[in-house]
Amino acid sequence: MNIEKIHSQLETLRARAAGLNGDVGSADDGHVLVESLQELSTISEELLNANAEVERRLSIQYAVMRALAESVGASEAYTRVLQTICEVICGDLGVLWIYDRNTDLLKVESIWQSAEKPGNALAQVSSQLTLSPGVG
Repeated sequence: MNIEKIHSQLETLRARAAGLNGDVGSADDGHVLVESLQELSTISEELLNANAEVERRLSIQYAVMRALAESVGASEAYTRVLQTICEVICGDLGVLWIYDRNTDLLKVESIWQSAEKPGNALAQVSSQLTLSPGVG
């Protein structure tokens, strides 16, 4: 959910609360108050989820920057970045495909997989595969 929608929902709740004037005398007013509280709870949960997603993305960004800074050469950097991303998102296999202008082919430049190697077959096939434009 985007911030504008959340802001709009909060404004709607504020307007409802202002309409009650602090008086919950009727059943309808009580119903409006309960609905408003439920919506507020939902909005709070959505904000928490959005915040967690932002934190996850920042964590990935920081980890990738650190992997790049600590790498010596492009090959090591590719592998470390794949490993970093996979570890942060709990992935078992990362494959970096690069377009080779000289051969006009897409080919695997680097592969990282977890120690358990659940994607071993895919990694092996990918490492031997090249793709022409329009294929795949």
